[in-house]
Amino acid sequence: GVTEFEDSELGQIPKGWSVDTLDSIGKIITGKTPSTKEKDNFGNDYPFVTIPDMQNSIWAVKVERYISEKGKTKIQKYLLPENSVCVSCIATPGLVTLTIQNSFTNQQINSIICKQRISPFFIFLAMKMQKENIIELGSGGTATLNLNKTNFSLIKIVLPPSNLISDFHNSISPIFEIIKRNYFIIESLTKTRDALLPKLMSG
Repeated sequence: GVTEFEDSELGQIPKGWSVDTLDSIGKIITGKTPSTKEKDNFGNDYPFVTIPDMQNSIWAVKVERYISEKGKTKIQKYLLPENSVCVSCIATPGLVTLTIQNSFTNQQINSIICKQRISPFFIFLAMKMQKENIIELGSGGTATLNLNKTNFSLIKIVLPPSNLISDFHNSISPIFEIIKRNYFIIESLTKTRDALLPKLMSG
């Protein structure tokens, strides 16, 4: 409903909106991998999100590995709460996904824990639009794309006033929750299919 615009460092934006860096809208955490030499650092307790888990996935529902309670004690300060926005920044930059529970990521991923007034769903969609910018910032003249935490934190996005963010969150969160539920249903049906198919094939 905004009909007036004003100039900003990112071009014209709706009047009353602002340009903010990522580190001003939440806490930025670069992931950490516990020692793989200690096998009991891994188990079934906390999702360990890596780039393959982020491919074509809004929610990090299905991951290849999990961190154990023991592993958690080694990397406690890297723990991400539910609805953290994970962004890949090394090798395959620009992938974005959301955590479904307390989770960890490896060091190829920078994550945003949004402040209370900031909708993680708004930031998720905003970061999806930043893919080309993330690739460009991570190029650095090397063969492997790598966007470090400092430069990632300084990425600028356009934010509407808090009341509009709240209205947006309230409108779109049911859609994200339906998508999450559908992921779990698909995962359950896939396991059922995989269990039944061999029996059907063998008669």
